[in-house]
Amino acid sequence: MKKAINSKKSLQFKTGIFFLILSFPVAYGLILIFAFLAAKTGNSNWLWWSGKVYAMSWGLLGLAILLIGKQGVQWFKREMKDKLFSRNNITKNKLDNHNLDH
Repeated sequence: MKKAINSKKSLQFKTGIFFLILSFPVAYGLILIFAFLAAKTGNSNWLWWSGKVYAMSWGLLGLAILLIGKQGVQWFKREMKDKLFSRNNITKNKLDNHNLDH
């Protein structure tokens, strides 16, 4: 794990994390936009572009994993889990403490 933590400062690691984060909005955001454009314009070429963007997002994800490595992926998962669910845990703990007081 020290390798992932020490390599956080490297350009390779930072680039990998950037690609990892970028792959999700590219996949879902642009696909939704292209699907909307296809429905709005009646032009099915937008759906073809949507497929290309989806494939590109998987390419970005794969490149990100190659750049940050297995330990980097584990670090990123842990960081995201802590950031996404820590607020819920704090709220839950406050509610539990409030229930104990009454």
